Amino acid sequence: MPAPSAPGAPPLKGTGIVECRGLVAVRVRLAADQCAVACAVLQALAARQINTQLVVQQGDADGHIHLFFCVQQGDEASTMALLAEVLPSSPVATASAQPGVAVLAVHGPHFRERAGCAAAACAALTAAGVAVLAVSTSVSSVACVVPVGQLPLAVRALQAAFDVPPSAVMIAADGLSRPAR
Repeated sequence: MPAPSAPGAPPLKGTGIVECRGLVAVRVRLAADQCAVACAVLQALAARQINTQLVVQQGDADGHIHLFFCVQQGDEASTMALLAEVLPSSPVATASAQPGVAVLAVHGPHFRERAGCAAAACAALTAAGVAVLAVSTSVSSVACVVPVGQLPLAVRALQAAFDVPPSAVMIAADGLSRPAR
């Protein structure tokens, strides 16, 4: 089932899907006046060589800052310890970790010029019964965080929605992308 597109527009076509497995989703909540703390968290993680993936920061109507990112499972304990050190002592400042997630990124050469890429990805995943924990876009990709237990279902849904052949599904690990098997 190709992804929906505007009438008269060619169907959305992805060039590949990259899977990043073995991740932990980290959520941090801060008070609105603690926006600089989010930057300090990312700098502290970088200083400790902890790689972050799919970083999203946003404010809400209640005056809180929310920071969401993923780290490798092996970095979870170090990340949570670092957050305990860096976060201000405040009932508003909280951090939680959700192990067992993956990032799936669908790449397409013309996603910047096409409306509906994120909608198509979310619609395909939701229709397949996959929980979308976070979504982010870039000039050429749509990335979604999903539970790792739903990864095979999620990959098949995105392949169908974006007409991506199995040979174009890659697994990112150890700094390399390898064909999924």
